[in-house]
Amino acid sequence: MTEVVLEAVSAFRRGAYVLAESLFGECQKKYGSKFFSPNVSVVKNRIIRKFVSGDVPPSLDPMVYYCIPVMNRLEDIQTTLRHNLSVLDCFSNVKIIINLFDKSDESFNWISENFESEMASKVLEVNRLKPLAFWHFSWAKNSFKQYIGDDGVYSSLDGDNYITKDEVARTKQIYAEFGPAVVHHFTGSWGDGSSGRVSVWAEHYKVHGYRNELFPRQFDEISLMMNVLRSEPGVQYFCRAEADIFSKSWFLRSFQEKENWQPTKRFVDIGANRAPENPKGNGYVQSDEKLEAYTKINANFSLLKLAQTKDAQKYFADHLNKAKDQVFVSDAAIEIATMAVAPCIEELCPDLSGKTTLYSVVKNDDIFLTSWIEHYRSIGVERFIIVDDGSDRPLVDAMLGDDVFIFKPVVGDFKNFKVFWLMCLMKRFQRAGSVCVCADADEYIDIPESDSDKVSKIEALKRTNLSLQKYGRVPGILLDLMPKNESVNVTYDNYLETMTHHSYVDVITAEVEAYRTHPSVRWAFSNFWQKSFKYDLRYHVYGTVDCLRKFPIFIYEDNLKLNQGFHDLVKAGNGSMLESDDYLLPIRHYKMLKILVDQERTVSDDFSGYFGRTAENLSKIYAAGKCTLLRTWRHLEKAPYESKYFVLS
Repeated sequence: MTEVVLEAVSAFRRGAYVLAESLFGECQKKYGSKFFSPNVSVVKNRIIRKFVSGDVPPSLDPMVYYCIPVMNRLEDIQTTLRHNLSVLDCFSNVKIIINLFDKSDESFNWISENFESEMASKVLEVNRLKPLAFWHFSWAKNSFKQYIGDDGVYSSLDGDNYITKDEVARTKQIYAEFGPAVVHHFTGSWGDGSSGRVSVWAEHYKVHGYRNELFPRQFDEISLMMNVLRSEPGVQYFCRAEADIFSKSWFLRSFQEKENWQPTKRFVDIGANRAPENPKGNGYVQSDEKLEAYTKINANFSLLKLAQTKDAQKYFADHLNKAKDQVFVSDAAIEIATMAVAPCIEELCPDLSGKTTLYSVVKNDDIFLTSWIEHYRSIGVERFIIVDDGSDRPLVDAMLGDDVFIFKPVVGDFKNFKVFWLMCLMKRFQRAGSVCVCADADEYIDIPESDSDKVSKIEALKRTNLSLQKYGRVPGILLDLMPKNESVNVTYDNYLETMTHHSYVDVITAEVEAYRTHPSVRWAFSNFWQKSFKYDLRYHVYGTVDCLRKFPIFIYEDNLKLNQGFHDLVKAGNGSMLESDDYLLPIRHYKMLKILVDQERTVSDDFSGYFGRTAENLSKIYAAGKCTLLRTWRHLEKAPYESKYFVLS
């Protein structure tokens, strides 16, 4: 006991009041309030007096930026702002910053008229930003990075939140005493408006920030705290003893277990809390299917991105996939799907339709787009719904035609959400029973000539193709095309005319056992593996194995689930297999074009957006380079490309 008391007294004398209060509190719990309650009270009062007096050296009085993003919530500001400014009037080195996303001038005018002196003295700053298409917590809360300094504290505040004198003083004391930290102002009661109150060191907020690729709300504040704590090992986590988010959150308990990791925690008095104007109440998430989906997807995705062990990565990837699948059986499916992917131009949004539609995710594939779209129009695609995954030149600027609709992702990344984005768009815009086409920008599906010249090739396919009629899908095989020989000069302008051949390796004379028994080949082609082997250029050149089977044309149903590369279609839990009466459509694949034309760029490409084996294979292919490709191709058996069906039996 004596040692703890002496340590507490020593901490108090050197101004380490948070530590002193904690140590006196331990003694109070163990030996009774009558002995140590006065000590705790003295420390509490000293913390407030220290910062209110204004006698604190600048090095011990960190700047605190209370950052309030607001969109169309003037009534909240009218209720809370005067109180919050009166609290800050007691302190030095404090500031409220309001970022307004309103379209109208009403909020800005009201604040300017009522708080002219506070704005003049810089204790209040108001910035007018471009209105958001819809409210998104992470986007709005990340908007303060250019308005705060590196040395200081970013503290989140919603428009209906109140601050207290006790809280401000204690926040300052924590940072003065411990340096950069994560402070969670959570009371421990869900839905009372406190769980989103977070303070972090300003530089850490700027570097790590909230995760932008989330649904508009839920788990955003935890994403900020976890981004900082996982990236800055020396940073400690401060919270009330009854409000430890790492114990209260099932997601964080799982993360700690799977990663064998815990933050350094300190349980302290965060300061008096005043309830916000619009508390949600406990259980509000569980009673709302949309918010529950947001929570599960945001949480599992955020933690997947931070996971370092294979066990944790698999765990959160599996739970993320389950959460995404649940969206499409939810009563809120359309509402969630609408939020997942947004039109680049609000006014240009397609209707729910039975038109034959091509769905694709595209990034920086300008070299293909014009001819790619023209090709699919020529075979009967009636409209194009494309997700632009952050192209350097936005696709919406490319003027691709009135039948082309460009969307941008709101949630997730290519690796984990490509299929989810497309399924969300199909859910919104494709009528059940109509035909969909899925193809990447370097894939050209050919449909052999039909007997009728009165209908499009896709329309003829609908009427005559037995695979589509019996199984609801048409399989295809990827054919990596190359020039006939290395003397042919391939460019981005002439690749359709010059890349005319594919591999055609004799199965009888080749070493085939390793290929035949490869899991990917067995899964995709089973007893028909010879078809894949003949045309697998990448295997014959690099020894890599990727799935050449695709299901690029299919009849859309609400219960249909796509595979990441369109290699499979899952209905009622059952995947699609090749049948003996299937005919494979040829798919011209121009994967090798960039290697042949722009080797320097492809070597530096980032393949982290692909899953394990695919990422490894792409890295190997592009690292080998143009010379290796052409040298091997020179001696490889090959054949000219023909637009014809490939018969399995």
